[in-house]
Amino acid sequence: MIWLTGIAGAMLLGTVALAGMLPLDQVAAEDEAPDEVDTADADLPGGLDAEPDPEPARHPQPPGPVSWPVTEEGGVVADGGAAADSITGTVLTDHLNGGAGDDTLRGAAGDDALSGGDGADLLIGAAGADTLHGAAGDDRFVAGAGADAIFGHDGDDTLRGGAGADVLHGGLGDDSISGGAGADALHGREGADMLDGGDGADTLFGGPGDDVLAGREAGVPHGDYINGNDGADTLRPGAGDTVTGGPGEDLVALDLRGTPVGGGDAPAHLAEFDPAEDKLVVLFDPAGAAPDVTWQVDPANPALSRLVADGTVLATVPGADAPPLDAIALLPHGES
Repeated sequence: MIWLTGIAGAMLLGTVALAGMLPLDQVAAEDEAPDEVDTADADLPGGLDAEPDPEPARHPQPPGPVSWPVTEEGGVVADGGAAADSITGTVLTDHLNGGAGDDTLRGAAGDDALSGGDGADLLIGAAGADTLHGAAGDDRFVAGAGADAIFGHDGDDTLRGGAGADVLHGGLGDDSISGGAGADALHGREGADMLDGGDGADTLFGGPGDDVLAGREAGVPHGDYINGNDGADTLRPGAGDTVTGGPGEDLVALDLRGTPVGGGDAPAHLAEFDPAEDKLVVLFDPAGAAPDVTWQVDPANPALSRLVADGTVLATVPGADAPPLDAIALLPHGES
């Protein structure tokens, strides 16, 4: 580990937080297998009778057909019970309620409303603009192709956005939230949450707690807005992202590996950075040498200073907020 000043004690917590961050493709990866989800065949012309396919190990169902009422749009209103239910909707707009138990609900096509209830539930939106609600329990949510709204509520939940412009709320507990594609809005709320914007111009809000918030690390600039809010947060902006730490001792990490965060012409912007309590880290490839870093006046806006590492502009910051060079830590990536 290479330091430009003796702030090892202050940086220790931030180093651990960086090491604990999940890669983008790892968040909620186990939820990608749709063959783990039982389906229920709905025969709308034949009296709206639906016969769920049972999964004896996890989702036992009573034998025989179950008759469900319909929504105004022609879909079904399905209510599970205290057992571990597995319910799949129709191609229309459905209302699926799991009730108590570890339920699996899948909306299929249509603008569906899924409510898991108590228990450790799995809710999958599929196509359509769906609304998914958890409750008590550590729930998992997977959005589909539409613009979905997901609310984790209580528990340590895992929320994964899809291809649309999704709105994801973690709620109580230590939640893991990934935006996926699209211009998403991620809200960690209470707890020590992990937020990953993914592709698209995303908005990330940490809320109370010591959160980890990440924009896209490399590649095409997405222009995310990252706000840690209260707590000692770890913020990892991508190219073109805007960062506001909020109250608390925050750590901002700029990654110089591969395609740099700045990308040559799209640096991150630290809109709010308090050099008296916040820390700035530059991550570099451990196979190479530590970079040379310097501050320069931004020629496009003299009120800004830009941080340059080995000729790459990593970030801009209001001139008065730029920390001294000896207060910037150079950290080989992966070192804890």
